[in-house]
Amino acid sequence: MLDRLFGIDLRSVALLRIIVGGYLLWDLADRARGLTRDYTDWGAFPREANVSMWMGGDYWERAWAFASFHMASGDAAWQVFLFLLAAVCAFFLMVGYRSRLFACLSWILMISLQNRNPIVLTGADQMIRHTIFWAMFLPLGARFSVDGLAAVCKAYQQSAPTRTLSIGSAGILLQTLFLYEFTAALKSAPEWHAEGTALYYALSIEHYQTTLGRLMLAMPIGFLKLSTWLTMGLEVVGPLLAFIPVATERIRLWLILLFVLFHLGGIGLLMDVGPICETSVFLWICFLPGLFWDKLSALWGRLPVSSFKTWLEAKRTGLIHWRNERIVQRVKRGEPLPELRSTKIAQVVAALCLVYILLWNLRVLDKKRYGHFIENLTWVASLVRLDQYWGMFAPFPFKNDGWLVLHAILEEGSEVDLMRGGQLVRWDKPDPVAATYVNERERKFLMNLYDQQYTQQRAYFVQYKMLEWLQAHPQQPNKRIRQINLYYMLHTTPPPGQPQPKPRKLLLFNESYTKV
Repeated sequence: MLDRLFGIDLRSVALLRIIVGGYLLWDLADRARGLTRDYTDWGAFPREANVSMWMGGDYWERAWAFASFHMASGDAAWQVFLFLLAAVCAFFLMVGYRSRLFACLSWILMISLQNRNPIVLTGADQMIRHTIFWAMFLPLGARFSVDGLAAVCKAYQQSAPTRTLSIGSAGILLQTLFLYEFTAALKSAPEWHAEGTALYYALSIEHYQTTLGRLMLAMPIGFLKLSTWLTMGLEVVGPLLAFIPVATERIRLWLILLFVLFHLGGIGLLMDVGPICETSVFLWICFLPGLFWDKLSALWGRLPVSSFKTWLEAKRTGLIHWRNERIVQRVKRGEPLPELRSTKIAQVVAALCLVYILLWNLRVLDKKRYGHFIENLTWVASLVRLDQYWGMFAPFPFKNDGWLVLHAILEEGSEVDLMRGGQLVRWDKPDPVAATYVNERERKFLMNLYDQQYTQQRAYFVQYKMLEWLQAHPQQPNKRIRQINLYYMLHTTPPPGQPQPKPRKLLLFNESYTKV
């Protein structure tokens, strides 16, 4: 029973390792596009800004500002070095070389990177952080890997397991359950329940709008209400069905298909919310049963012989032969038989973390009722980043959004918008707003500037954009900036059926200069 509910097929563990390693490489490449802006002292969020943001918190929150290798220097060269180091670790994790070691190193470097600039973090960053954390407790190198630990067991004439059952395997499966159940519980507003208008408001957020999302928004409000309630039902009931002890494998196969369609074919097409849709699917990989792999293997065997199939099988045979040669050398050196199961210490740590994460999520849900359970242990979450908040569009989708205008008055008298590359200032809405962002990091950063929590960071951003402008117009006194104003064009989504109000111009920051 326990193995059926909380055990994981080793091939699924291997697939998780490969996909997570590949995602980390992509994520580093995506972040590198804004490396100067987000991670150096010449960008929009220098180290000084990171320190000042946390100085008002408790001791461990203040420590966050320094719990990062990326804070050791503000030079681009140092950041490039750490990015490359993280890429090497992610690559070795992906191919399964010393898998657990490089999973740990990838997790440490990822926390360091996330602590360096929390303003650009998204739900996907939280998702991948906890996925790698629980993956460290799994035998990542057992299958489809350079380590080939399952094959090593056979070389030592020991039976090779096909599944893993541990507190770690239970932890990563239950983490998926926590994610959906607590995000549903946090969606407590009438928009998700009695009114059923949450999807209408979510699709109206112009930061995330897609063409298909606009078409969906034009559907009758009754259809949008039904979709809202179905979404809530899926988040509450779906993950619970994954732990039914009867017909577990077949139920999980259908659930995985359903949630993949929900995240990638539903949310991912209707809203441009970044990679959170993809990372939400990662945790479901661990639910892939042996039935899936057996059927996939049988399907591959029935495929007709082709040049591609022959080439692929030849490559696979060559890689297995190369790996087996390494295993033979290992046996000759008399190295001990690897242990695929977690150590007792690791099991205890995993159990404590699982309980702690459950209590943390309860505390987030209702601090007054559940906060006392870990009131004196919140520093643990700060120390190893076990903090979680699964509140996407909770308690309701926000109804205020808009776009930034960085209004600069030049010495020559012209007025330009530094957000639009120095074009003459315009106050009309970019169409679409979502297309004005380079990537999800830039979108998150700019969206957060409107938040009162990040008031102090506005000056750093304005200075960065002014420096960009001056570097693009050297030795041109008439292009010097005489006055700078950062405006947020606030758009409020009205209730269904009501007319759209005109955007309001809110001044977030301004400064005048006699000489720049």
